[in-house]
Amino acid sequence: MLEVVLEMFPQAPIYTLVYRPSRFEGTRLATHPIQTSPLARLPGALKNHYRYLPLFPYFIEQLDLRQFRIVISFNYAVAHGVVLRPDQLHISYTYTPLRYLWHQTHAFLEEQRGLRGMLTRILFHYLRMWDVTASRRVDHHVAISSWVAAGIRRAYGRQAEVIFPPVATEKFEPLQPRQDYYITVTRLAPHKRIDLIIEAFRQLDRPLIIVGEGPDRPAFAAQAPANITFAG
Repeated sequence: MLEVVLEMFPQAPIYTLVYRPSRFEGTRLATHPIQTSPLARLPGALKNHYRYLPLFPYFIEQLDLRQFRIVISFNYAVAHGVVLRPDQLHISYTYTPLRYLWHQTHAFLEEQRGLRGMLTRILFHYLRMWDVTASRRVDHHVAISSWVAAGIRRAYGRQAEVIFPPVATEKFEPLQPRQDYYITVTRLAPHKRIDLIIEAFRQLDRPLIIVGEGPDRPAFAAQAPANITFAG
């Protein structure tokens, strides 16, 4: 998505909370000017930035974007919260309102017990208030899909235009002849709901290949029937 927008604005710098150059070797972003927030200098932030989630709103508001007439934020957490002048145009392209604060909050909190669970609920309450306030700083909300547009309307009370993301279709060709299996490619994390796919194919008894890694792979593999293969 960033690479496509950089075709439209080739000189535009990128601002982000954290950045790991090794993840972008060989891409256009590797040679592009990228500026990070002070969060990137905190211990362990590059390997596990989520440990600093309560500080995300503070650090995103510290980015100084005064020199730009147009700001495009790519948002799945707090990028829409940048602080701008009234005469600057802010377009926020949203992948999803932060899932743990909104449509998956109760599923996530089921795993949080005791004092930690209580503190997480309090934190989420205040993050939701900040999130709604931040959404009002945006001039135009744009969503990756109709489903996300509905989530923006529900969470923020704002209308969002749907612009589907680009797909590099020239990289893919349909397999001929088609083979007799299904496939899913994803990170094996709880919110991806691979458990539902596994249960569906347990009942269908049709071959499924799951491509990807993640923290929940051992649990998913333990419950998967013989017709499901984990390819890594």
